[in-house]
Amino acid sequence: GVAGLIAGKLVEEFYRPAAVLEVGQDATRGSARSIPEFDMVAALAECSEVLLRFGGHPMAAGFALQNENLSRFQQCLVDLAASQLSTVDLQPSLTVEVDVPLSAINGEVFKLVERFAPFGTGNPVPVFLSRNVQVADCRAVGNGARHLKLKLSQGGIVWPGIGFDLGHLAAEVTPEIDITYSLTVDRWNGEDTLALSVLDFVPAA
Repeated sequence: GVAGLIAGKLVEEFYRPAAVLEVGQDATRGSARSIPEFDMVAALAECSEVLLRFGGHPMAAGFALQNENLSRFQQCLVDLAASQLSTVDLQPSLTVEVDVPLSAINGEVFKLVERFAPFGTGNPVPVFLSRNVQVADCRAVGNGARHLKLKLSQGGIVWPGIGFDLGHLAAEVTPEIDITYSLTVDRWNGEDTLALSVLDFVPAA
């Protein structure tokens, strides 16, 4: 589980497929996470002759192999990635479901979204785009100012927002921005508040 979490963080940070290994005395276990442009299970299948076992899906997989095959396995994965990703612009992207005024978002929209749950690989959480949103407040919060806390408004309606791992972008927030976000429930002191999970933003045009 820890190896999978670390691999996932590496993918988030560098937008590259990543594999994290736990090397034992004779055998190694590993977890891999990937990006949409690289099918991890297909890659492991290509390297299967040096693996004891493997399984998962295109974005997340696990495997095991003898230590003596580690260098061959590494070279196999590196060669596949170099071949398949050499012409790919390795930049993360967002698929936006709808461009909608922030003032049109409410609890009924959230209830509609929840009808499509559970969310995960193959059924991602819907992403919204709202333009010309006013920033009433903005500050970096959390350990090491890692996250970005926002107060956003449009049409007289104020929304709390949190941008996880966006704290380093606090200086780039302008008085009016275009935002991409998903809807989330913020639970605090026993109360549930509908909030925006801000995924990205740019200054409003």
